[in-house]
Amino acid sequence: MKRLIFVLYLCSIALTVNIGIDDVTDRVADVLSISKTDVQICFNKTNVNVADLVMMDQLINDDVETPDINHSALKVGCLFACLLQKKELMVGTYIDIEKVKKELDKKVRNDDNISIRNRILDNCIEQVKNTTDECKVILRFSLCVAEESRRYVKS
Repeated sequence: MKRLIFVLYLCSIALTVNIGIDDVTDRVADVLSISKTDVQICFNKTNVNVADLVMMDQLINDDVETPDINHSALKVGCLFACLLQKKELMVGTYIDIEKVKKELDKKVRNDDNISIRNRILDNCIEQVKNTTDECKVILRFSLCVAEESRRYVKS
């Protein structure tokens, strides 16, 4: 589960350790096993900048359940959608959750948390199934995963 959150929020984490977009590009490419060129294409396509990443970080750390999705966070959602599409984990508004699980299974070795992780992923994918904008789909999915993971850790 931590790996999924790491992938989806690497950009905002990068801000706290003060690394640049080029470093983020390198790390995202490494984590997702896609080319740096593909990652850079997604950054360029979505026009995501440091200020947008800060806004996303604030959204995650403030009220994850807020219905308001501001422009910066939505741009970051578009970045996430582009990255997942490059990785062939998302097509249009459809996140292939079984492919996501298989990808995570390759990287996460803790069998104890797999059923919990899968329950969180299934719950969150269900919550976004009727969303028609790919940027909103992955943004809401990501926020849901973050919130559900926090609930699990607290319990």
